[in-house]
Amino acid sequence: MFPMVLVMLACVSPPSYVSAQRQCTPEEAFRRISGWEQTGDEYGIGFVQPKAQYQLRWKKADQIIALLNEAVPRLTGAEGHPYRTTYGQPYVANGPVPFALNVPIFGYYCIPQTSGNPNLRGKIELSGETGTWIYFYFNSLGWLTSNYLHYRTVNGARIYEIQERGEALQGFTLLRHELNVGVPNEAIIITPDGRSPLKPLSREKYLLARQKFYQGEISKLQTASPASGSELARHQHELDAITNLLNSLTPEERQGQAIIKDPNAMPGDRWAKVFVTEAEGGHPLVTVDAALFKPRQSAAAVTIITVYWRTDHHNAAESEAIRQFKGNFDFQALRQMLDK
Repeated sequence: MFPMVLVMLACVSPPSYVSAQRQCTPEEAFRRISGWEQTGDEYGIGFVQPKAQYQLRWKKADQIIALLNEAVPRLTGAEGHPYRTTYGQPYVANGPVPFALNVPIFGYYCIPQTSGNPNLRGKIELSGETGTWIYFYFNSLGWLTSNYLHYRTVNGARIYEIQERGEALQGFTLLRHELNVGVPNEAIIITPDGRSPLKPLSREKYLLARQKFYQGEISKLQTASPASGSELARHQHELDAITNLLNSLTPEERQGQAIIKDPNAMPGDRWAKVFVTEAEGGHPLVTVDAALFKPRQSAAAVTIITVYWRTDHHNAAESEAIRQFKGNFDFQALRQMLDK
């Protein structure tokens, strides 16, 4: 009997040491409740000061985190991770120091049973990447100044593509901006007196900027050894075309705001016009008024706050978080943080 028992035991299947977890559902992930979980500070490589000098600035960033918790006390299907950061140089020499509160919003998702990691199968986890962010920029325009032309005005100012949406959010003009073509983001700018630092650029000043650019290219070629005759002729042709267009404009047309779609479009181009309308997909051109960025007595002064947000519209939970943020956040409270 003893050997038979051994045979019978040998036929018994070994126990399974990996127990399958119950499969979660996307609906459960979408209903997961969370909030705003602050993460560590980030010190940039630009204008860096001793950390102790940032405590006054950090307090203002912390006030914004409190406002986020008041506006949206809980997030459904997503989680925000605010972190304070320093970056970049003052807009003007010795001007107010830029810093920011960055808030990525991550959506929850359900890990399927086909996951390569058995320990994660059936669990609800937070995504490691996101296209949904809220940025609070102090003493900076942040992403709004990312789209600039290679032309500069006669006075040397940068030229930016920034578009107003024609509507307001709590009394602030809502701006439209594209980091990626065809994917519009939104922003508002908060100043002590409500005056925008964005100055519309006239058609005349835009054409003068292009004149300046081509004249500079011609000068560089003329001093080159040997000079390229074909390149010189091309830039001279471009300069003449822009000059002729400028001379053909009426005084009223010269003062109209420059709206462009292709910064390299030339007069007479059959494929692209120099000036278009917003309905044709054009972007208004502006420069930045440096007055708001002038030096102040306090090194911790805040003279402007830019709030910029972008949304991954393919993620319903993240989109809902931005919708609640826009509807509930007290943007007017940010004005109280400014130093006049």
